[in-house]
Amino acid sequence: MRILVSRSCSQRADACRLLQEAGHELVFQGTEDLAGHKLLGEVEAVFLGVYTKVNGGFLPKAVRLKHIITASAGTDHIDLQACKARGISVHSAGDANSASVASHAIGLMLAVVRKTVQADKLLREGKWDRDRFMSFDLEGKTLGIVGFGNIGKEVAKQASGFGMRVVVYDPYVHESEVKKCELVYGVKSECVETLGQLLGKADIVTIHVPLLDSTRGLVGEKEIALMKDKAVLINTSRGEIVDEKALVKALREGKLHGAGLDVFQEEPKVSKGLLELENVVLTPHIGAMTEESFRKMGVQAVEGFLRAS
Repeated sequence: MRILVSRSCSQRADACRLLQEAGHELVFQGTEDLAGHKLLGEVEAVFLGVYTKVNGGFLPKAVRLKHIITASAGTDHIDLQACKARGISVHSAGDANSASVASHAIGLMLAVVRKTVQADKLLREGKWDRDRFMSFDLEGKTLGIVGFGNIGKEVAKQASGFGMRVVVYDPYVHESEVKKCELVYGVKSECVETLGQLLGKADIVTIHVPLLDSTRGLVGEKEIALMKDKAVLINTSRGEIVDEKALVKALREGKLHGAGLDVFQEEPKVSKGLLELENVVLTPHIGAMTEESFRKMGVQAVEGFLRAS
């Protein structure tokens, strides 16, 4: 089978080797834009990443397409309904990036709470001002985890080492799943029925839900108002889940201690309001960018394709 491969996936040597060893011919594209490739209408499979949009501008050109291999855990860049109607199978990376994204969420949490970025900046400017960096410990604080899938569970596991208490909101997860973390990792945990209950309890809120119609704009002005004063918000899921204007307003007014964001509403653009703030740490969607995660995502997606094809 001939497979069209995007630039980012051409760098996943182990995954590409698996495809070639299985007898597939790979055609490498120099960008993420597979929709403009002259062979898109001829191939039966594509191997792509999260920045290749499979939508109305893509699918009509892919007349022979049968399989999509995506080296990502999320699939919101793919029109799944249209693919299902066409009989196109989608093979994603599942839980391959869970540990990496979770550790990045924890890293953002520490950077925001301890104001690490601001301290580094001032010190490089020759300013020694310790008093402005008085902060608080994570031990004994409540971590609110919104979404308790693979990444949310991994965050709970990693947070256990800080002596934090965990509160979980996920309407699709039974309380017994949350209690397993308490038994296995020794982290005190609680499952609440509404997002509002979590926001009122948590000192730090971290978001780990997929982008769906039901989660788009999940955290807006009303929800931020329910958060504790001087709480911290972390988002490593998708930018559209948080209303950035409402977040900027809360950060400017001092409602929140700070925020850590790895994702944005209009990537790769970052709103000017966020860029102007000192109490927010910004990273360019790098939660899964570790050597281990990068390899596993490609391999796991390809293995799913090979089993099905």
